[in-house]
Amino acid sequence: MTPAIMRAVARRLHEEYDSCLELRQEVGRAAAERLWRGRDWTPSTYLEFLRADLATRDEARELDRWALRAAPRLEDNRRILCISDLHAPWVHPDTLAFLRAVAAKYKPTRVVLLGDEVDAHAMSFHDHDPDLHSPGDELELAIDALAPLYKLFPKADVCESNHGSLAYRRAKANGISRKYIRDYEDVLKAPVGWRWHPELRVELPGGEEVLFHHGISANVANVVRQRGMCVVQGHYHTSFGIAYTGNPNHLLWGLQVGCSIDPPALAFEYDKLQVGRPILGHGIILDGLPHLLPMVLKRGGRWNQQVP
Repeated sequence: MTPAIMRAVARRLHEEYDSCLELRQEVGRAAAERLWRGRDWTPSTYLEFLRADLATRDEARELDRWALRAAPRLEDNRRILCISDLHAPWVHPDTLAFLRAVAAKYKPTRVVLLGDEVDAHAMSFHDHDPDLHSPGDELELAIDALAPLYKLFPKADVCESNHGSLAYRRAKANGISRKYIRDYEDVLKAPVGWRWHPELRVELPGGEEVLFHHGISANVANVVRQRGMCVVQGHYHTSFGIAYTGNPNHLLWGLQVGCSIDPPALAFEYDKLQVGRPILGHGIILDGLPHLLPMVLKRGGRWNQQVP
């Protein structure tokens, strides 16, 4: 962290708070003291500052640049929570409660969203249902649906995806340069700890490499063999499982997560007559090995309150 931004934050906080004691009501004691002094920030100070939503827009940009530079120091890949396609605002009503329970049980050290964090139905290249919202209204509803997730996970990596990128795809189809379009973070009002990637490669504690991608092929085992590494993907709402494949040097695996949608929502009317049904579930990588986290529903379509 550069001394200049630390001092600037401290000056502003001195103007807005009467004392360090008052600041402690927003963040922990150690973080409050470092923020108040304007020096000696640690990664946990940075994360508490973000979680409390204390940064101004200019500070957020500077902190984002610092986070990108410092990312190798900040990442802990022992317990990676892999969140499936949310399709906000058409998220299952129990998804947030389920993820809170999962986070409390497993205490993930890193969070990766596999894409389609928003649905953007109103901008789809398919027919827009006239009984649903306009693009602007749908975006505001999606931001409202994601806001609690920002609080729960102020730092996350997100895979770019077919639904998530619809604004850019629409712009390209109509001859508009991406230079005129805002970044994902600005559009979705995401915290500075959220970062988008075309795909993401991560080294696990045992030295294995894993690829996170929105979705390459419905057969995740084939993707593992093609890429020669472990793979986590989403996109295929009716698929959910773990596939192992081996070569003379490694035992590799592919983790296929399901989705987080609310199946009765009008946005998914196109899927009502399909034989395959959406599977609600996420995944977690614990010390280099994948595990499934199905969100099991009771009759009536609500979560059964069980955490696998």
